[in-house]
Amino acid sequence: MMPDRSQEQSSFICFYGSFQSAKKFGLFASQFFSEDLDEQICDPILTPEIQITTISSSQDSEISENLTQSQAENILEKLEQIKDLVDNVKASLTKNKRKKTKKTQDQGAKRKKVPGQQVLENYGYFRKQSIRKPIIPSKTEEPITHQRLRERFNVSLFHCRQDLEWTSNIKKFTIEGIQSDIMEGIRNHLIRGNALPGYFVRKVARLMFGDKRLMETKILDPEKKFGGVKRKNRMKVFSDKEEKNLLLILSQIDKELFESKDGWHILVRNPINQLGLDLRGGKVKIQDESEPVAGPSAINLDQNEQDLDENDYVIEDDSG
Repeated sequence: MMPDRSQEQSSFICFYGSFQSAKKFGLFASQFFSEDLDEQICDPILTPEIQITTISSSQDSEISENLTQSQAENILEKLEQIKDLVDNVKASLTKNKRKKTKKTQDQGAKRKKVPGQQVLENYGYFRKQSIRKPIIPSKTEEPITHQRLRERFNVSLFHCRQDLEWTSNIKKFTIEGIQSDIMEGIRNHLIRGNALPGYFVRKVARLMFGDKRLMETKILDPEKKFGGVKRKNRMKVFSDKEEKNLLLILSQIDKELFESKDGWHILVRNPINQLGLDLRGGKVKIQDESEPVAGPSAINLDQNEQDLDENDYVIEDDSG
């Protein structure tokens, strides 16, 4: 007489592995169990997962009596195979996770570099061209300040020229009172002219004022403009409006840099005043007034010109 199943205690056998492996084992074990296990195997949700079936306590005793030593060993072997399968799946998941992490890191390394990194890489190129001779450290920090100003100019100009919106705005840039052909030459120089700080500023001055004007005129030190100082060289000075127009052009690259006292003095006033001396002394060839100021020929620099270091300037003193 069969026992009442409602009063029987149930025990569990857990299968580790895929649904197919558990089903095969269920078919194998069903030869020894009193009822088919296929219907009792849970549907798979995860892989690997636990497959569960219940066996009554009365069936436990029947199984233990009917199982031979060989059959028990076969079942244990199957269980070991399932365990190995689970271990392999775990190892595979761990390996895939490591590959994914490594791939993510590699992709991060190959990503487009940030502007700061691009700037640092371009420093080498700019510095080789902008420094005719290496700066020798001194007891003061003055030479270092000059070099930092030049480097900032290089960085700012590089960023501007990489910006399509900036280029588009420069192509429409005009200043009231400056002739159209001169403005065209200035626009071309801003967009594609030589990037060395000394070259760049001196060329803008030559386009704006002309060589003859630069030989006769200088940019006066702002601190000595209103002191009633008597100048030995009796040179003319550029008007406030002319200086403002020059500042307006250079501010298209870095307004804060050129509006600063050091930036104006080191990057603008000194190079332009030195250019006037070089033109008068014959160190720089005077440009023929018949030559066009716009177009490619207007942005080519004299081969005799050099991007002078601050120590090379021999600018006359403004004081009398």
